[in-house]
Amino acid sequence: MKKMTTIFALLLFLGTLFSCSKDEAKLNDLDPEKATVSFGSLLNDMVGNKTALKDDLDDLPECSDAIPAYAEVAMTRGEAWAVGSDTNPIRVELNPNPSDFDGDGVDNYFTEESSELELVPGFYSLEYFKIFDADGNMLWIAPRSRGFQNLVENSLPLPISLKAGVKKYVSVDVICFDDRVVNEYGYLFFDVQANELIKFCIFGNFCNEDGRHFPAHFNVNVWKYSGDSNNPRGPAITSNASNNVGVNDAGDAFGDPLCVFLPDSEGSDEYYFEITLMESDAYDAQPGIIRSGVITDDDVRALYDGEDNTDYFHFREGNCGGEDTPDLFDNQLMADI
Repeated sequence: MKKMTTIFALLLFLGTLFSCSKDEAKLNDLDPEKATVSFGSLLNDMVGNKTALKDDLDDLPECSDAIPAYAEVAMTRGEAWAVGSDTNPIRVELNPNPSDFDGDGVDNYFTEESSELELVPGFYSLEYFKIFDADGNMLWIAPRSRGFQNLVENSLPLPISLKAGVKKYVSVDVICFDDRVVNEYGYLFFDVQANELIKFCIFGNFCNEDGRHFPAHFNVNVWKYSGDSNNPRGPAITSNASNNVGVNDAGDAFGDPLCVFLPDSEGSDEYYFEITLMESDAYDAQPGIIRSGVITDDDVRALYDGEDNTDYFHFREGNCGGEDTPDLFDNQLMADI
């Protein structure tokens, strides 16, 4: 079994703050022709969109529960860097005294005032955003439009429009311990919410007419189940992920299991799978979809064996004389191709 990985979605709420004596005092100290930016973070639970994960991210570290201390931010205006840069982001300290600003019972961490986040009105793009603890350990990062982008509601770069005298609430999603560059901008308050990634691993055999078993070569596509049996594909989670196959030094064909990450929110989650048998030098078979259907997060967790291990879903295609273990897919749902 593989690790369960916690991800954090950083939500920025878009809006304008109206007359409040404390906020007015701060605004009056700033150039009225500029917009002001700040950051706040709240650890909570949330559902974000999903994406395909890279094969080399098979062992994601678990998210730290350390206390966030500061953020690194960079954003562009037009073709030029306007706040920091990807190689030299600005550092914005977090207020050590969090408070529940949105009334949901969970405290938010706010960034301190920063003159570098007092910006002239205009259109900006958030390109880089990371959060660190007091020891300089990176806790969360906003993914760019690759790799993890569909695990979050909005990946970077993120367009932002600032107007004079406005405090901006903008939504940006983050996940844990990823190296991608992320950018941030304007007077922003961030709300951090937590999702878990659960891992689902697949192994398969193809059996010829004589009943001989071969390791199957296959690919997998996964979507969030739309709820419509006639059109089951919702937002994409994993696209065209395939397992590694080959021939070892002894001349025997081999196939590796394939593991995919599935976002797991509070409550029940449903995922629509399509597993396609692919061509192989080891056997002669017609390529095509061999398994399809909806499974739930409970189905995935049922394969977990303790905290750090998971059993595989094992399919048997052809004249194998046995059923899938466990028997998850009824092939009743099939999207139009």
